[in-house]
Amino acid sequence: MTPFFSYSISHMRRHWLVTLLTILGISSGTAVIISVLLANESALLSFTRAIIHIKGKNDLVIRSPSGVTFKDAIVDKLHLVTPEIPFRISPVITKQVYYQNSLFFVRGMDLLSELEGTPERSPSLLLRQKGALVAPGGLNRYHLQKGQTITVDSGIRHVSIMILGELPKTESTLLMPANTLIMDISWVQEDFHSPGQIDQIDLFWKRKHPLSPETLSFWARKIRHLAGPALSVDAPDAQHREYARLLDSYRSNLLALSLVSLIVGMFLIYNTISLLVIQRQKELQTLRLLGTTPREILLMILVEGGVLGVLGGGLGVFLGHLLSHITIKAVAGTLSAIYLPPHIMPHLTPKGADLPVFLLTVGASVFSAFFPARIAMKASPSIGGDRPHTEERIHHQWKWRAFSGSALALLGTFLLKVPPIHGFPWGGYIGALALVFAVSLFVPPAVRLMGGLLRYLSPPESLFPEAKSIWSHASSQFVFGISRSQVAISAVMVGLSMMIGISILVESFEKTLEIWIHQNLVADLYVKPLTCKALTCRDTLPADLEKRIASWKEVRMVAPYALFPLSIKGRRVWLGFSPLDRLIQNAPLSIMDPHPGKVVQDFSKGSGVLISESFAFHSKKNPGDFLEIPTPDGLETYRILATFHDYQSSAGLILLPWNKMEPLFHTDRPGSLSIFLKNPADTEKIMARLSRDIPGHPAFFLRSQSGLKHRVMRIFHQSFAITYALLGISLLVSILGVGNTLFLLIYERKWEVELLRILGFTSTQTMQIILLEAFFMALAGTVLGIFLGTVVGYIIVFVINREAFGWTLFWIWPGGRIALLSMALLLAATLSGLIPWLIFKKKLEKGSHS
Repeated sequence: MTPFFSYSISHMRRHWLVTLLTILGISSGTAVIISVLLANESALLSFTRAIIHIKGKNDLVIRSPSGVTFKDAIVDKLHLVTPEIPFRISPVITKQVYYQNSLFFVRGMDLLSELEGTPERSPSLLLRQKGALVAPGGLNRYHLQKGQTITVDSGIRHVSIMILGELPKTESTLLMPANTLIMDISWVQEDFHSPGQIDQIDLFWKRKHPLSPETLSFWARKIRHLAGPALSVDAPDAQHREYARLLDSYRSNLLALSLVSLIVGMFLIYNTISLLVIQRQKELQTLRLLGTTPREILLMILVEGGVLGVLGGGLGVFLGHLLSHITIKAVAGTLSAIYLPPHIMPHLTPKGADLPVFLLTVGASVFSAFFPARIAMKASPSIGGDRPHTEERIHHQWKWRAFSGSALALLGTFLLKVPPIHGFPWGGYIGALALVFAVSLFVPPAVRLMGGLLRYLSPPESLFPEAKSIWSHASSQFVFGISRSQVAISAVMVGLSMMIGISILVESFEKTLEIWIHQNLVADLYVKPLTCKALTCRDTLPADLEKRIASWKEVRMVAPYALFPLSIKGRRVWLGFSPLDRLIQNAPLSIMDPHPGKVVQDFSKGSGVLISESFAFHSKKNPGDFLEIPTPDGLETYRILATFHDYQSSAGLILLPWNKMEPLFHTDRPGSLSIFLKNPADTEKIMARLSRDIPGHPAFFLRSQSGLKHRVMRIFHQSFAITYALLGISLLVSILGVGNTLFLLIYERKWEVELLRILGFTSTQTMQIILLEAFFMALAGTVLGIFLGTVVGYIIVFVINREAFGWTLFWIWPGGRIALLSMALLLAATLSGLIPWLIFKKKLEKGSHS
């Protein structure tokens, strides 16, 4: 095996530029996957640490499925149970506060022994004073000092908190985000005006023998009966199932997109090995004549693919860690802005993805080399080449390729109908991939058809004899060299199609969002508590604030709104209360019903609820069905009147009339106010008045209509920024494939170039032939890429997006953006032939001098 390995290495060294371009292409794909995996792992670790560990490694949790706080009297009730409950009972209250524009997560606890502090440094001793302990690393990160008193914003109030120091570093405390403040629960209830209120109760098994599932189920039923219908008793995994589902959905979609780079890299490897095999057909035939077996040739080619994989994978791992610093921040920012509360997304840099991805790269490289290796095995033991036979065989296979492509396309169409598994649209992704490979099989027939069209479009010889000759030579080589160029064309097609597919999604989503914003964000000013910068906020405004603002002469109307985070059958959704009858004239809700006016009338009378499209899709609920809604007093049943389009949250939204909130949730405090002015020019004036003339000068979070629209669109574009970066790298790998192919074609046609020079072609004319051939290759990939990209865009919008989020989007085909992408790709791919030509020209000149 050693002589063949040496032969392969020497051959790759001889074609060092081809080898280098291939390694760069492979490393680009590997780097993308590494960076995305690191970002995904960072998101998962952040989620696990903040949600699971910070809230305790509890065995059971008691909370209100209606998303409100409840009385801590239930704790005394649990202590009086006979026999004694074999759980340590730990009530918890949590608050979100802001200090110097940084969000902090205040956790009020009763039993601090779970923090594993040593007796002499026990946090419970420190917390006998009124104040808070910061998570390890928090003092330095936020420039805090022991003994310092800080003023934080909570809801609409300012609260003073004394910093007692930093928590000791233990296994549990090191898992805390640095923006965590630990306080005694009584201080939190007092300082944050929540007397006797808690968010949840954590139950920890305190017996020595392990807790069996049967015992856990027994005590869960017993405690559930004791807690009453307004509270739920669940295992901790059920508590965070919806956050985990959203996180998994985003991570899986991001990983699926990153694999596009590896697929394009596989095309590049296949292309390189195929070209090397065809280019040295004579050498392989000579080796067979000298006694080399087909199996030895197979192993030799696979070794070449493995070497490329090892070198590209190693470089890709290094580049992936550099790129991960960007992707981790991008993923964390997107998840914080859209899916998860900001305090659970610290930036971590996990390890462990290097070896699996490296092995995946090497395996993909060997797999990509297998098919050209099979062709190499068939080399006949003779002296002489059979390139014409190879080209003729490929051209004669067009019927078989068309049949195979059609069959694969039908399979892909069938897979699109497969329902999602655990909320992830596997059928959509696999079906799209099948269609990609189906169109790849049509490349040779498409090139054959394009060759005839190019001959028809050639310049007239009578007017442009020189251009006619260049055009004819380039077009004939383009068609005749299909065995070399088909994979490069496919790589260009795949890279461009993915970029077009995502562009269609972005444009469609953006247009849909703009329409939704135009219909819903129509108030001149929006008022929320300062800490309510995210959808997860539970802070409220004063009950009389609506009437106070409505009395101002500049104000035309004020509409209150409130959101409650519900848990329905383990799925997190939102319950909203709105005076829809007053808002409908200003904010025409997009109701999916032929008679929206009657629906609004029935809704205002309290005849039922409205549900968002995403909630209807995921919960399998339709108009006319009945829905049980958890409230602080238990379950309430309502009839579903209609569904409506909404893009606030993929979790889903249930809408009830505003006058139902006080009877159901025992509060009339709004979470936000929408202010409609008589003159929109008074917006700045009203914002200043809200910050100045309200008694107590509460801390409001104010957004004008334009400011809120800008923030929504900024979050939207932020969520797709990393997607464009990943697919841009895929496109770059595709261009490398064109340059790679051209270099080998030029090298193989050395005798042909010399003959052209003898026949009178200048160096410039020869270069024009090479660049024109590169243009034809890029043009074929671009045309097929536009077609395939449109199909992929349709799948992403109407299959993948629908199954993952439950949203219906307007279809937009961004012709301008697609044209710019196509022209940029054509230019870059065409110019990619310059470097191989310049290197080859230098070799020719050097050879002629010698």
